[in-house]
Amino acid sequence: MVLRDRRRPLGGRGSGRPRGARRRGHGRGRRDGGARVGRPIAAGDLARTRSRRERPSPPRPGRRHRAGLSRGRRRGGAAVRVTAPAYCTLVDRVPALTFLIVDDNELQRRVVDSCLEPAGHQTMFATDADEARALLDTHRANVVLLSASLPVDEARAALAAALTPQRHGRGHLPQKPAVVVGAAPGERAVADQLVARGAAGVVARPYDRATLRAQLELYAVGSAPATILVIDDSRTTRRSSASILRRAGHTPLEAADGEQGLALLDAHPEVDLVLSDVVMPKLDGYGVCRAIRARPGGDQIPVLLLTALDDIGSQSRAIEVGADDVLTKPISAMELQMRVRSLLRLKSLQRKLARRNVELEEALELGEHLTHMLVHDFRNPLTRVLVSAEMIVEQCDAAGLRETADLGHDVLAAALRLRGLADDLLQVARIEDGVAAPKRTRFAAADVVHAIARDLARVAQVGDVRIDTDVAPELYVHADREWIYRVLQNLVDNALKYSPRGGRVQIRATRQASAVHVAVIDDGPGIPREYRERIFDKFAQVPAKSRRGTGLGLAFCRLAVEAHGGAIGVDARTDGADGSAFWFTLPAA
Repeated sequence: MVLRDRRRPLGGRGSGRPRGARRRGHGRGRRDGGARVGRPIAAGDLARTRSRRERPSPPRPGRRHRAGLSRGRRRGGAAVRVTAPAYCTLVDRVPALTFLIVDDNELQRRVVDSCLEPAGHQTMFATDADEARALLDTHRANVVLLSASLPVDEARAALAAALTPQRHGRGHLPQKPAVVVGAAPGERAVADQLVARGAAGVVARPYDRATLRAQLELYAVGSAPATILVIDDSRTTRRSSASILRRAGHTPLEAADGEQGLALLDAHPEVDLVLSDVVMPKLDGYGVCRAIRARPGGDQIPVLLLTALDDIGSQSRAIEVGADDVLTKPISAMELQMRVRSLLRLKSLQRKLARRNVELEEALELGEHLTHMLVHDFRNPLTRVLVSAEMIVEQCDAAGLRETADLGHDVLAAALRLRGLADDLLQVARIEDGVAAPKRTRFAAADVVHAIARDLARVAQVGDVRIDTDVAPELYVHADREWIYRVLQNLVDNALKYSPRGGRVQIRATRQASAVHVAVIDDGPGIPREYRERIFDKFAQVPAKSRRGTGLGLAFCRLAVEAHGGAIGVDARTDGADGSAFWFTLPAA
């Protein structure tokens, strides 16, 4: 059971809500002065939520308002003190958020609640993993503050529950809250374990009331408290900048000049961003930026330069030396926080993108490895099918069993297609890995063209398609004969597959300057113009009305032709008829 903080009434005087207003989300309760007061929590209740509907009004003109002064609310003669916000920062403009605090210490829960409620945020409480899981199943939380003082197994279970995407309502995408670990100095090891398991970060406990809210709001909007190096020879400006950053939840490190700043950067590799003045003795801001960019990994550290020179030349120079942004003095607290937040979010996105790229590369490597294994395992039984089909065809032809022989031919043709697919898959992987290279010889283009027409005659006969060839006998190429045979086989096989019954496939070879141009023309449905460029990409396909396949045969064709220094493409037929004209070029011999 989660205990409710009974220090404050839920309505009435000083509650932040007009008298008589009803508290949304609570059950029945008794009326107290026109406001609804919640009933005591029953044993089965998991949490209570509380949100302030009205934020504190700004000070009226002519009235003194001291930031940080408390305003009293009385109940039963005792004043309850609630500290007003002591500063106005960009994070004050964050919309109302929902926070789930998982902590079995009631005092710590009250501290967090006292920091978040004045800003209009909603808080939910859970004392263990089961309560947290039940709340997350029915409520959407932006941030989960998880106490490292919980038993390790309980903390891990609560973290796992928070990191499980939850879908609240139809049409909502699954979402995961940011999980922040609250850890005392002696709990750092547990906190590090939770971060390694997916927590977004750590905030120090005992909680600092002045910065906790800003830190949690940063996590809620996709950022995180950062370590920021502030370099400025003006003590006043340096302290002012550090104060602004500290109030926003960040940890500033201060340096009085560029050389001291670089030394601090060496001593603190955890620095997330550098804020540097431009005009300084010893080493100016431009020099600091150059030195950072010259370091290993220095391109990953955002640099924000401060300058009193509001001219295009100074700002252009800052960008030229590698600065990510420029801010003109005098410094506006809101603008500084906005620029810092933007740079930190950009850095976070770049890190996520880099991690994603590494994961994709590893997945591609694994996929290629599995492909090699599967192809090799696939070829052995396929070879047996081919041999058996050939024997069946020969024996049936000898015995005069025409129908059985025709079935054997169909099995043999299907097995040959499967072997071609396996060969394409393996060969594409070898070419992409740089393992396979063409073995060039001089041969007549007509030899390969006529061999293809002869070998695919059976396939053409089954589809009632005629193969015509037009190639001069004196055309010679300098290429890998086996590769070019398979390229032409893929193109003609595709043309036969998509040509209508009674259609015609033409194979032409002509001399064009220092190259031999080979074309395969069909009577098929043709290929839309928008797909012609990418049809040779691996696993690329066009709409079903045009052509469909594995997308490997044409990928092999492109790789094989380009390995010879040639080109490959597809065009519409020049005579205006339906169909496509696939073509490729090879160096003439």
